[in-house]
Amino acid sequence: MNIKTSNPEERASVFPNRFVSMKKALRHRLTAEFRKSLPEALIRRALDEAEQLSASTDFPQLFFPALAEEQVRRIAVFAHPTHTAPGLKSAA
Repeated sequence: MNIKTSNPEERASVFPNRFVSMKKALRHRLTAEFRKSLPEALIRRALDEAEQLSASTDFPQLFFPALAEEQVRRIAVFAHPTHTAPGLKSAA
């Protein structure tokens, strides 16, 4: 997306919409990835917690994706300690 405006208010209105789109896409991807190993309610809760934590920073758009993935993967490992969640190395 190319923003060609010198008005800061116009530019600012674009970024919240992009952040909402990014959150939806990430929620969909993580839900699809972990749906077989975790209940969807647990995935939603992990993503909600990541969103709340990222909102407490000055840059939620930057931190939300990493926090969301970390939170869901940690819960997957906790829920299935003998299995490794996708993207994580085994502790053994």
